[in-house]
Amino acid sequence: MAKKFEILGQSLVITDESIPKVLFDFPKGEVYYDSALLINDGIIKINNIDALDNAVASAPRILLSDAIDGTDTPFTESTFIAFARTNLGFKTASGGSGAGVEDTAYSISWNGVSTIAPSKNALYDFIESQVFKVDASSNIIPIFWGGTQAEYDIDFPTGHDPEYFIVITDGAVSPTSASDIVNVPSGNLVATNVQDALNEIQTEVDDNTAKVGVTAQMVSDINTNNLKVGVTTEEANTIDSEPIGNESQVLQVVSISQANYDLITPVATTLYVING
Repeated sequence: MAKKFEILGQSLVITDESIPKVLFDFPKGEVYYDSALLINDGIIKINNIDALDNAVASAPRILLSDAIDGTDTPFTESTFIAFARTNLGFKTASGGSGAGVEDTAYSISWNGVSTIAPSKNALYDFIESQVFKVDASSNIIPIFWGGTQAEYDIDFPTGHDPEYFIVITDGAVSPTSASDIVNVPSGNLVATNVQDALNEIQTEVDDNTAKVGVTAQMVSDINTNNLKVGVTTEEANTIDSEPIGNESQVLQVVSISQANYDLITPVATTLYVING
């Protein structure tokens, strides 16, 4: 008939599964098994580790062959010993009635708990998650320092070892200037940083030569506002006509159809050529 050994909360609970009935329920930190009786006779006997509480004397003797764990898996001698070593017999350092050791992962739930110690496993997992790991081939020594510039000046008046990892908490990051930004030369720009490229462009703008192929004559034309194609300082090539009598001078020649001509009001200074 199976007898189940479980850790429920902070208690060791032994239940007769055939009834079912709880045979034993006692703080797990207060009890431990009789190792000699288990190894020599195959019997599990739970004892009070301080021998101060007669209630433990009522703990039943259970054959190892009848014992199962919380998943209904039969215990062997080695698995029961491992179960006991993991869960039983842990008392607080003060000797009080604390709950012993827990394997609960670090979290906010730890705050304010003063009667339960964390297991080595829980502490190991937490420390591993927090440690700043340094590769074996790294030149950084895992010695870290953080503080204000004033504190740094006091602690390291002559400077720190270049392999240390130092964080100045009130340090100001140097601003990035245009000369720090890489420029890939392109077109007629040869500068390799942004600041020099801007200087090149500004020079070309100032000289009116920003467009490739602009000549000195074009620069002069730009400055005198006569760069428009065909415009020179000479008289424009226009229709040279003089008015006869009271007639107006012809200033414009327009080719137009008869239908469109009929729709407009003719201008006296325009010569209309009817096409079609």
